[in-house]
Amino acid sequence: MCSQEAGDEVDALSGHESYMHSFAVTADGTTLASVGFENERPNEIFLWDLEKREVKSRFQGADFWPGYVVFSPDEKTLAVAGTRLKLPSDISGVVTLWDVATGKQEKESKRIPLSVDAVAYAPDGKLLAIATALDEVELWNAETLEPVTKLTGHTNSVSHVAFSADGKLIASASRDKTVRLWNVPPKGAAATKGATGKTKGTKPTKPSKKK
Repeated sequence: MCSQEAGDEVDALSGHESYMHSFAVTADGTTLASVGFENERPNEIFLWDLEKREVKSRFQGADFWPGYVVFSPDEKTLAVAGTRLKLPSDISGVVTLWDVATGKQEKESKRIPLSVDAVAYAPDGKLLAIATALDEVELWNAETLEPVTKLTGHTNSVSHVAFSADGKLIASASRDKTVRLWNVPPKGAAATKGATGKTKGTKPTKPSKKK
């Protein structure tokens, strides 16, 4: 962690056995959630007390490699995305929801081909945007993890997603070298081909030539 005044490192949080892959911080800056890959022990989700600089709880039972974590807007739920590897040829992605107060897993998503690289909550907490390796952004009901619709247009896997502060747009970054902007589909949109979202403003603007 770094000093706000001078940018000096003031502490280091350690505890994961292998390496820390993702973290998220609550809005009040008091709690940090981290996930990483563990070698010789079950994968765990760490919650850190940032004032005391120590682990305050560990969530156990993740039978997959957790790779991304994000708090819900009300900070009562953690969404954790990861990869489940059963055989070298059987790789799938998964998203799970965890109760922050109890440390218990509450929901698990359907099996997602290949992997999930990132997850984002809509500002109102009702939707989850899922970045998949299948060059799509999936939108799910954040409580049930049921699909709402898919946003298609990327030509390579999606690596990151984010909602705008007003919840009207989704931005997605892809290995196809683009960031695409999407209108959030209306409520009740079905997960069908006809409900696929449309991109806007995906072409980079060219700098004006100076005279």
